[in-house]
Amino acid sequence: MTLKNTNASARVRSWVDNDGEITQMDIIVDARYEYKNGKYYIIYEETGFSEMRGCTTTIKIEPDGKVWVRRSGALTTSMCYEEGKAHSCVYNFDFGSITMETHTKKIDVSLDENGGELDMLYSLDMGGAKSENHLNISIKEKTNEENNN
Repeated sequence: MTLKNTNASARVRSWVDNDGEITQMDIIVDARYEYKNGKYYIIYEETGFSEMRGCTTTIKIEPDGKVWVRRSGALTTSMCYEEGKAHSCVYNFDFGSITMETHTKKIDVSLDENGGELDMLYSLDMGGAKSENHLNISIKEKTNEENNN
């Protein structure tokens, strides 16, 4: 399969539970969707939360189900999500850094050359402050009409 630099539309939905305080985000962004070396890539510019606005997010989905989320721009990070495992990462801001640990409960991937969906349940631990998180990304190739707009 060859899928390189395809113009796509991604719907990014997230739910974060911080001790009963729920934050939700639901945005649709222009994206690039690629398949190379056996891995899927979803790449888009952040437009939602202010601290991530202007960052480029690259999501790499490996054949074994491991998911990497890399952000560059106003902040940088490389987070690994692997079902049933914990991984440490560092968020680097202009003013300093925060160390976090991801604990991934579930990763469902249903992607092919036409698009599909990534769904993850995980918790984040930031020095004792924990949150429960749900991330869902659905992606589809833009039609010729959508590309011309």
